[in-house]
Amino acid sequence: MSDSVRRRMIKERVMPKAEEYWFMTDHAQLRAAAAELFLNLLFCEDFFKEVIRPGTDRLKLWVLYSAEEDERLALASSAGFAILTESEEACKRIIDEMKSWPEILRDICMSENIEIQRRGLIGIANMVQSSEKVACEIVAIYFFVLKITQPLLNYSTTVINYVDRAESHQVESSLEKYSSKISSVEES
Repeated sequence: MSDSVRRRMIKERVMPKAEEYWFMTDHAQLRAAAAELFLNLLFCEDFFKEVIRPGTDRLKLWVLYSAEEDERLALASSAGFAILTESEEACKRIIDEMKSWPEILRDICMSENIEIQRRGLIGIANMVQSSEKVACEIVAIYFFVLKITQPLLNYSTTVINYVDRAESHQVESSLEKYSSKISSVEES
């Protein structure tokens, strides 16, 4: 799509109608198609500025839709997220205005689709590079998560090591005990 086509679409006010499709939760294909259209329009500077402008929820939707289950919607949205995070203002707005940003970024990075993961990681890298404040927020939240989960990981490792060291006859006797219980239930 050329810049002249993008500008004409904006001038002809295609956006409000396409946004209606973008918000539809009961029509996945229309929603994804609208996201793909908006992704193409992000390369138009005027539209890009409109998306990151404070006072609108468009930026938030790009981030939220990046973690959606609908793969086509998530692919387009995660690409938009990666592009939008090239703006320092957008990165600050994500941190400041979205309380659930840590969970959303985690969900994007844990997507089963490797391309969504890659785009999400590009967006996070852009955010870390955007400003010291944003970088500190991201690093702080992930260190906090690591601090909470580390004791759980240590406990799990201890349990696994204990089970691994258990003598085989103890495991076998437990299996025999449960097998006999299952057999007695099956017989009755």
